[in-house]
Amino acid sequence: MAIFRRIWNRFTRPAARYGAGVLLAIGAAGGIAFAVVFDYAVEYTNSTEFCLSCHTLQWVAAEWEESHHHSGRTGVRAECQDCHVPDAFFPKMWAKIRASNDVYHQIMGTIDTEEKFMERRPLLAQRVWDRMEARDSRQCRTCHIQELWDPETQSGQARREHAEGEEEGMTCIQCHKGVAHEYPKEEPEPDAFEF
Repeated sequence: MAIFRRIWNRFTRPAARYGAGVLLAIGAAGGIAFAVVFDYAVEYTNSTEFCLSCHTLQWVAAEWEESHHHSGRTGVRAECQDCHVPDAFFPKMWAKIRASNDVYHQIMGTIDTEEKFMERRPLLAQRVWDRMEARDSRQCRTCHIQELWDPETQSGQARREHAEGEEEGMTCIQCHKGVAHEYPKEEPEPDAFEF
């Protein structure tokens, strides 16, 4: 019983209460600093500048720069994160974890040359398309707002195909593959590469 009294007395002395307050203040300041640095790091790693600093992405960057997603008649540019990184926190963090796999394969030499990258490109593209399709092309719809389309400015074929796609419950990426990046020259083979 005496030991519990000594412990109680240590934590109830004025100096101990003051020390706990200091520790709490340091912890709060550290938590705020961590949150600020974490938010900055997440936003920076979402930037196109960061994405294109990777040697492997230079080949797809050149394609993007030639596409309407880089510069089009409306002056709107889709950056890497607009298509490849969800806005919601947990899906965004999952996308960051998935992206670390690409970094790993770059470092290990699996995709460190254009030839190696292009060999695996059909599989990589299919995985992106599958994710976009599973999310009902949500990333496309952040810029392309269907309710604001002017069907009169579309060709007759585009109007028909959009109407048919909507009736069939299709999503954007099912028809619009190879818009921002070139369509891979070969179809992906299921599980062709461990990646």
